[in-house]
Amino acid sequence: NNIYSSKYFSPITSIMNSIYYAFFALCWIYLVRSQCTGNDDPRCAGWVSQSFCANTGYSVDVRKMYCGVACGLCNRDGTQTALGGGNSYTSCIDLNANCAAMAAGGFCTNTTLSRAAKLRQCCKTCRPTVLATSTTALSSSTTTTTTTTT
Repeated sequence: NNIYSSKYFSPITSIMNSIYYAFFALCWIYLVRSQCTGNDDPRCAGWVSQSFCANTGYSVDVRKMYCGVACGLCNRDGTQTALGGGNSYTSCIDLNANCAAMAAGGFCTNTTLSRAAKLRQCCKTCRPTVLATSTTALSSSTTTTTTTTT
């Protein structure tokens, strides 16, 4: 008998295949869960008020998974914003009919409000200002060019 015959390695091959498939499944689950869904966790509002979106102790994928829309990382349709790793912005609308007047009064540049709050209420009106401000704050250079598509 040959010690390398398939009857000796069949159980090992089966175990290795099981490990391979389990690893593949876990990787796939992780990738799917870290994607934007457009639906925030019901507890997200409380977390956002406690600076969840700015907390770098959580990975961007975790922030997307639980509060992607509120943190400005995801759109309601499940696509990623540029901040969340997407390449383009989807169209958005203003939920408040008074956004133009609010913007004229400083709503979009108000530093006491979160970026997510501004975009949630007045996305179309505030997005160019909010993203330009965010880009400037995150940039180490003195010149910032921001192009947005609405």
